[in-house]
Amino acid sequence: MKETVTMKFVTRKERTKGINNQLRKMGYLTGNISGRGIPSIAVAVKKDELRKYLNKYGRNTLFKLEGEENSTYNVMIKEIQISPVNHDFSHVDFQQITLSDEIKTEVLIKITGIELLESKHLYLNRQMDTILVTGLPQNIPENIEIDVSDLTPGEIITIGDLKLPKGIRTEFHPEQVILSASVSKNDGVQEEEPEEKTLG
Repeated sequence: MKETVTMKFVTRKERTKGINNQLRKMGYLTGNISGRGIPSIAVAVKKDELRKYLNKYGRNTLFKLEGEENSTYNVMIKEIQISPVNHDFSHVDFQQITLSDEIKTEVLIKITGIELLESKHLYLNRQMDTILVTGLPQNIPENIEIDVSDLTPGEIITIGDLKLPKGIRTEFHPEQVILSASVSKNDGVQEEEPEEKTLG
């Protein structure tokens, strides 16, 4: 079972631009908690703390958010907005979850063996970078790994080839192509040396 990370949050009682800017100057990242049957809750969490946990545990981390008056929420990250100016986190949306209810979420497809593939003068054509899966929150993997080192020219990998963790499923058709291998465009092509010109 995944480890649950505990993190403190503060409630944003006012959602004005001035208050949000003040929180950001104090190192907070503004966000919201939403869930089935509850109104959206405006919150803020420490940005550096969130980044640390994401780097350590990944995008599909289970969080236990603790706030004022002993309020707690089990959540996962639904979306993180990135600022186009400084390319840093600008807002986070948390989705309240229960460990007994299944959720749908995107999982990263992690490719390994690319260097060995390229050493055989093969090129990787990717059709998908993530896959939408369904399962209990504690069973959602951080990524799904595909080893491409043994691929041959023209070979494809489809959804049906994936080895999903127990309890995890996807609604994609089994024949949906994820990636394929092809001969590198530069393979076998020799550059012609420029013809020498004689000045006379």
